[in-house]
Amino acid sequence: MDENIFASFPRRLAAGAIDCLPKLAICLATYGLLKDLNGTYSLILGIVIMVAAVFVVVNEIVLLAALGRTVGCYAAGIVVVNSDRKRERGIGVAAAIVRALAMSAVSWIFLLGYVWYFVDAKKRMWHDLLAATMVSRVGQPIPEPSVEKSVGRVILALVVCFFGFVAKLPIAVIVLSQLFYFSYAPFMARAPTFVRVVGLPADFPSAVVVPEADRVSEIATADLGAGLKETIVTWKDMPGEPTSVLIAFKVGFDLLGMKTEVKYTDNGPRITFSKGDAGISGVVAAVPTADEKRTKSLTLDVVYPSAATSTAVTSTAR
Repeated sequence: MDENIFASFPRRLAAGAIDCLPKLAICLATYGLLKDLNGTYSLILGIVIMVAAVFVVVNEIVLLAALGRTVGCYAAGIVVVNSDRKRERGIGVAAAIVRALAMSAVSWIFLLGYVWYFVDAKKRMWHDLLAATMVSRVGQPIPEPSVEKSVGRVILALVVCFFGFVAKLPIAVIVLSQLFYFSYAPFMARAPTFVRVVGLPADFPSAVVVPEADRVSEIATADLGAGLKETIVTWKDMPGEPTSVLIAFKVGFDLLGMKTEVKYTDNGPRITFSKGDAGISGVVAAVPTADEKRTKSLTLDVVYPSAATSTAVTSTAR
């Protein structure tokens, strides 16, 4: 068989690189989403992830099944054909799915799946063998189909599909666990301590969360006039590094309808928050310890409508 009819390794490498671009976009957008604590770009990044994910499915399953060519294949001038049965166009949905999952499951193992190209007489990689496909150059005679069906290969393909699916699970688990960690986990971990702290004014807004009651060292309240009151709550030696502590506050505020923004200063991170319809605004500032593994001090400064007109200033040390 003339080896020139098969796609060269550089062509296949170029096609694969092009087809990996939307996957790279998903990874970068997911990373950006995890780092975007303020949610400034969350909508845009979410759209990028969804569009790229749909493109991957259409490109690697639909186009390959119907036409035998992905976008990368079109650019590189190659086409994927069945090696064990005749089809005028495309390789079929089953073969496309097996091929895609096989890439994830076995072809990346020490890159042996790709190196096999130089060993196989028909220039096939492991995912080609399992999906019963060959890759040829456009404009060259398509290789004659060969009968390679066997129960063993079908069983192996099914096993590979399973492990290909499992191979993608860690990525999903990592992403979901990171999203959980950066959002709801810190809030849930501290939720049991969101209790009414002794020493808070009676009209202190319930929309402002006050965790770690046993670590509050001081509460100071002042009447600012014009119907406004200010309360400053101070904690000492909080567990967890400052960013994690502030994320717990942010999630709590977000769930209660606050508008929040994370800022980083030379003295440590801080969160500004507000709820315009309730007239509530304030800031939470954290000061890290020298090793930045714990929170040396935490200050919650809240301005809110006063239910009384008293001008008294109270301070409660704990």
